[in-house]
Amino acid sequence: MHYHLLMFEIILIILALLILLMAACEYFLRFALSPGKDETDTSALSESIRAESAKEKEESLLFLESSEDVFIKSTDALQLHGYLKKAKSHIYLITMHGYHGFATNNTPLARFLYENGINTLVVDQRAHGESGGRWITMGKMESKDLLCWTDYVRTLDPEAKIIWHGVSMGSTTVLLSAGENPKNVSAVISDCGYCNLYREFAIQLKAMFHIPSFPILDMISLWSRIRIKLDFKEVDAVKAMKKTDIPILFIHGDADDFVPTKMVYELFDACKSEKELWLTKDVTHALSLTVYKEEYCKKVLSFINNHT
Repeated sequence: MHYHLLMFEIILIILALLILLMAACEYFLRFALSPGKDETDTSALSESIRAESAKEKEESLLFLESSEDVFIKSTDALQLHGYLKKAKSHIYLITMHGYHGFATNNTPLARFLYENGINTLVVDQRAHGESGGRWITMGKMESKDLLCWTDYVRTLDPEAKIIWHGVSMGSTTVLLSAGENPKNVSAVISDCGYCNLYREFAIQLKAMFHIPSFPILDMISLWSRIRIKLDFKEVDAVKAMKKTDIPILFIHGDADDFVPTKMVYELFDACKSEKELWLTKDVTHALSLTVYKEEYCKKVLSFINNHT
């Protein structure tokens, strides 16, 4: 009798631990992959740059308000939203913002390119803005969404020469899609993307919670596979770079410790297509366009002109 009682207690303890583990994994998923309202932190910037950034946001909102609202369906039946601004050319920019970002984040570049005769499509990533979605998938499903947007542009203009641009999560999104080598895509601009989602989460787990990745992150990734079909290790932009034949301009801040600068070298080395690398001096994560706006826009335009 005593033995059976002991076994029952052990089973209860194991079940309680499993429930606690599942709850912890669910907490992390909701913490990391639910929609949010954060923007890139500009607190470290000078007053003049912050003032310019606020002015840019106002101008970006006006640009988006003057654009056409367009909607498509994703491969998993979500409604996706974007802002289309038509110019008189066959060149189209599709730009993807980052994690917890906004369409306005990349609009300064879109506005500049539009003024130089390029059609622009500024996308609300899934689970952001006016696009549907319960979960952010850090590039897995977003890269499929980008291919849907590319199909949409081809229906507008079969002769389209399409440029992809993305920042942070948006950067990894465009790199993952580049591994598919779709028709009509002429060039990619990748700004501060991570190599692999597991590695990026491992960095953040250590930085934010002082927790080693193994075995905690492996258990969270397993729970993520069960809950939302997202395996962190499968979001791997390095593998995509080994398959792409699309020219790519890589941009990364040399002071980035959120997505460490060393990651861009790994992506660049893995890339088998024509490529360029621009390291922006003294820039932290996702702020190259803010800090080096004029040079950034001109460099991107030059890259586009060289590949369209």
